[in-house]
Amino acid sequence: MLPVINITLPFFLIIFLGYSLKRLSFIDAEKTSFLSRFSFFILMPIMMFSNLHSSVSHEIWNVDFIVRYELITIFIFILAIPLGRLIKLERNSTGLLGLNMAYPNYGYIGLPMCLVAFGSKASMPLALILFADTIVLLVSTACLTFFFSDKSSASAVSKKKITGFILNPLIISVFLGVLFGINDISLYKPIADLTTMIAAAAAPVALIALGASLSFKNIAQNTKVFSTVSCNKLFLHPVLIGLVFIMWPEKDPIWMQTAVLCSCLPVAVNVFVLASHYNTMENESATNIVLTTVLSIVTIPLTLFIILNYLGI
Repeated sequence: MLPVINITLPFFLIIFLGYSLKRLSFIDAEKTSFLSRFSFFILMPIMMFSNLHSSVSHEIWNVDFIVRYELITIFIFILAIPLGRLIKLERNSTGLLGLNMAYPNYGYIGLPMCLVAFGSKASMPLALILFADTIVLLVSTACLTFFFSDKSSASAVSKKKITGFILNPLIISVFLGVLFGINDISLYKPIADLTTMIAAAAAPVALIALGASLSFKNIAQNTKVFSTVSCNKLFLHPVLIGLVFIMWPEKDPIWMQTAVLCSCLPVAVNVFVLASHYNTMENESATNIVLTTVLSIVTIPLTLFIILNYLGI
C-alpha cells in the first residue's frame, strides 16, 4: 500500500494546498478562474502533446479496447434514466445526471495521475479514451437532453457543444500529438525543451486550481443526487470496467490498468460548464464535483492498489 500512497498523496496534497490558499484569501475567484483557464487551454494540451509525441505508435488504434470501455460507459450513462425517475429528478436533467455518473476528471486528475502511475506508455490509452469518451458522452448528453427538453433550445445548445468539442484544446493536442508521433516528426530542440518544461508545470497548476475551486455549499439539498452519482462514478464504473478487461484482457496490462484508473476518477469539472450551458443541474453538478473529488482521496488509492496488485503483469 505504501507505493500507492507515495503516488497519490502528492496529488491530493497539492489539491489541499489550492484549497488552503483560497481559504487564506491568497487566491480569489478571479485568480482561480485564470489558473483553470491557463491550465486547460495551455498547460494540459502541451503536456498531452509532449507525452504523445514521444511515445505514440500505430498501437493507438486499438478498436477492441475502446469498444469495451465505451460500452460500459454508455451503460452507466443510460442508468441515469431509471435512476433519475427513482430519485424524482426532472426529466430534462436526465442527460446531465448521466454525464455526472459517467464523465471522469481526465484533465485535472486523470492525465497526471496515470502518467505518474504507469509512465509515458499510458499516453496512448489515455488519448484514445479521452477522444472517444468525449465524443460518446457529449453526443449522448445532447441526444437525451434534446429528447426530454424543448427541441429548439436543445438543438442550439447541441451546436455549441459540437463546436466546443472541435475546438477543445485537449482534443486538438491529441490529434497533433498522434500526427507528429506516428509520422516521426521531430521538433526543433529549443521548442522540444520548451514543451517539456511547460508540460512539467501542468499537473501542479491544474491541481491547485481544482483545490481553489472546491466549495462545500448546497450539500444537504443534493444528497440523493450525490449518493446516486458517487456510487456509480466511483464504484460501479471501475468495477464493471475491471470485470470486462479481466474477461477479455489486453496484451499490454498498462492499457487495462489505465482504463480502470480512468473509470474511477471523480466527476469532471467540465460537467459544471455543460450543466450551465444546458441550464439544468448546475448546483447538483457543482456538489458532485466537490464531494466525489473529496471521496476520491480514499477511493483512488484503493483502486490503484488493486490495479497494481491484481491487474498487473
